[in-house]
Amino acid sequence: MERLIADMASRKPPDYRKLLSDGSTAIFIARVDGDVAGYIQPIYRPDRTGQLIAWHVLPEYQGHKVGSHLMRQGLEFLGDIDIYSITTIGTVAEAMHRHFGFKDDLSVPPDHHWLETPPPMAQAGLTAPQVALILERADRKLILDRMRAAADDPAAAGS
Repeated sequence: MERLIADMASRKPPDYRKLLSDGSTAIFIARVDGDVAGYIQPIYRPDRTGQLIAWHVLPEYQGHKVGSHLMRQGLEFLGDIDIYSITTIGTVAEAMHRHFGFKDDLSVPPDHHWLETPPPMAQAGLTAPQVALILERADRKLILDRMRAAADDPAAAGS
């Protein structure tokens, strides 16, 4: 739990109460046997598209459908819109975004500051180039339909 809170606090606005009360964002927390296993934070952008500004599953809970459950909650919260995300290149997080239908967002120039190593990582001397991704609304619907079918029939999940 402390790891998740530390991550959120280092990169997110300090006034969560105000942010969460206007309906433009949510934080969904997954628990396993009472312990926090991960979270997702979808937001509405000013242009009325969506963005996942955080999606984390603790390592000990990865591979147990926690991330899938959180992704479904995030996609359902945002509704029938394009959804953007930025994640670190070459990580499990990038692979999972792509598993859920996210593709390269070609509208973001390769030299855009969003794609630089996040400041807390850079300050620690780490290099973590980012990739901008998009889940287009038509793909979002297909992914959600697949997730709902898998929830109704776990044998049909396939992944």
